[in-house]
Amino acid sequence: MSRVALMIAMLAAPLVALAQPTDDMVLAMAPKAVRDACQAVFSGYRALRLVTKNTPQGPTYRVTVFNPAVKGARGGKAGDNYF
Repeated sequence: MSRVALMIAMLAAPLVALAQPTDDMVLAMAPKAVRDACQAVFSGYRALRLVTKNTPQGPTYRVTVFNPAVKGARGGKAGDNYF
């Protein structure tokens, strides 16, 4: 590999890492079980908001997510929960 190609590869590596973040900063504040569930259900999505509600049964978490690969929005309701 030439010196120029090596320099380009070294400079491009951090940019690739920045373009595809591995950690979601919003979910970083949630417990590990909540993070794992969100990553399993919403693979490829990013969290915008995390709301914690204390209930007699324990804390309830609501996460607002979006898919950066899709333009547009959709929503709905399942039982008492909006999505």
